[in-house]
Amino acid sequence: MNRQKRVQTIRKRVREAGSLQLSSVAHEFGVSEMTIRRDLEDLLLDPEIQLIRGTFLYLPEAPKGGGEPYSLLTASVQNREAKERIARRALSMIETGEDLLFDAGSTIEILASLLPADHTGTALCFSYNVLTRLLSCPNMDISITGGRFHRRSMLFESREGIELLRRRRVHKAFMSASGIHRRLGVTCSDEYETDLKRAGIEVAEQKILLTDSSKFDSFTSCHFAEIEEFDIIITDNLLDKSSLEALKECNIELIIV
Repeated sequence: MNRQKRVQTIRKRVREAGSLQLSSVAHEFGVSEMTIRRDLEDLLLDPEIQLIRGTFLYLPEAPKGGGEPYSLLTASVQNREAKERIARRALSMIETGEDLLFDAGSTIEILASLLPADHTGTALCFSYNVLTRLLSCPNMDISITGGRFHRRSMLFESREGIELLRRRRVHKAFMSASGIHRRLGVTCSDEYETDLKRAGIEVAEQKILLTDSSKFDSFTSCHFAEIEEFDIIITDNLLDKSSLEALKECNIELIIV
């Protein structure tokens, strides 16, 4: 069975069953889980199908609309190798016992998944995917803001959650972005994210932006910070020369992996 036919059949099966384990899908089609993961970009073009912790879910109530809104699940398979390098470099900056804040996003999720099981300290987050990764560290004291759950970004949002963030203080905040533009600043895709991200920046002693090179010289609709507000930017080695020169003017520590 070719890829196109396999994707069409998997979509049909998920819609019929409501949920399917990725492993069982691979077994049914006689292919490896890695093959199914390579199909994800096509599978998740369907806005009513999502993959959460190894399970395909049919979610007919998922929001619809024109254009192609940000999807964390789609982002998680894009530039994966670069994101893993970025996350590993960020991990080397975390010390035992620190108070940490984890933004939403696919690279932040990878970072959270890399924390050793015996890691200690505190973690503050506001997204479901990051929370589930942090739960693998039983010795960490974890706080989550709570509120309305946004399926595509897996982010929790509420006024009370923002106030909780603003009352806290952390050593390091690991942040994400959808776009980084020298003139238009650092942006995200949805208005509901901006206050959470702003609060995350304001309460941190050190602000660290994790972003792959595809996000540079681009912007999305919602501004939440200026480039100069970050202390460190970690990105990959495909960063173009013009973006590199622009960042050098911002007096920020730039780490390229």
